[in-house]
Amino acid sequence: MPDSSLPELLRIVIVEAESCDCYLPGEQVVVRWPEVVKSTSDKVCARFMAALQPVMEEVLRSSTGRIPGNVYSVRCRAADCRLKIRFEDADTIGKTERLESREVEELVIEMSELPIFARLESDALAQIANNCMVKIFEPGEEIIKRGEKGQSLSIILDGAATVMGKQEDDADHAIAFLGKGDSIGEMSVLTGEPTSATVLAGDECRILEIPQRNFTGVVMKYPSVSLYFTRLLAERLRASNKQILALLDGGVTGKLTTLGLSELIQIIKMNVRSGVLRLTSGGKRAMLYFREGRLLDARYSQKNGEEAFFQIATWQQGDFQFDNVPVQCEPVITTDVMALLLEAMRRSDESAR
Repeated sequence: MPDSSLPELLRIVIVEAESCDCYLPGEQVVVRWPEVVKSTSDKVCARFMAALQPVMEEVLRSSTGRIPGNVYSVRCRAADCRLKIRFEDADTIGKTERLESREVEELVIEMSELPIFARLESDALAQIANNCMVKIFEPGEEIIKRGEKGQSLSIILDGAATVMGKQEDDADHAIAFLGKGDSIGEMSVLTGEPTSATVLAGDECRILEIPQRNFTGVVMKYPSVSLYFTRLLAERLRASNKQILALLDGGVTGKLTTLGLSELIQIIKMNVRSGVLRLTSGGKRAMLYFREGRLLDARYSQKNGEEAFFQIATWQQGDFQFDNVPVQCEPVITTDVMALLLEAMRRSDESAR
């Protein structure tokens, strides 16, 4: 028998979705168990509801199952999909706009006006829109939180947001303001590293969210989107790493805990530097070769090329040294470094499951 303390309405949030052709991370299913509240659920899947039965029985038996933040695994054997979910009281739900066919058409028009999608045709925008969510954040509500790994790319459709960063007094201060068309969390989504700042809605903010797995495909499929983020990352890296850029011509050393490897590679690429990036971590040694910002080769543990790069890309600790010297080696790597970083992140996510 259901525990009387169970809220009448429960929101089930999809945290992760593997091999699932129905749900995307971040989507919600609202239940008045055992029924689904269709009007406030993103999608309704009978197979998911059947697979959810054992989890709900556990939740109903134990009050600990209702602690916010608890994550449960759900396996739908009929479709061989695996999901991770968490429960929230339905009265804490922010508004989520469902995208019906008419709304997709309207969203495509809005997306066409955003710089990131300006060069895409309507058919391409419709494909992207069908895998997106539109969320509304109230003033002061967190859009992303510092230290968390980005699960989706957020783009402001309407409203404004404030980027909060720690200053010398170790307190949070407004360090930037964002408006329509600005993206949020792209560095974390592209590099797989935790977000470096908290972003708060300044007023009611309407946000387009593209789940990470879908965004990776968009960047790989549409060169104009990849170029947009390449330029955006270059601008931000130049702004935040002016001192490092000045040192690159004479060579620079540092620790990967201070400057992440993916960020360091982007700095070298975007600023068209040539040289050898030498890395050491726990007795391991590796080298990356660049010519005018292009990654030519990676060498580590008797391996070279892309396979060596994918192993090196997982390093989060260690030391680096960039030697600004002419590089004579022949190019072994032909894939763009942005695509390599995305593939490295995908492999890391797969191995973590």
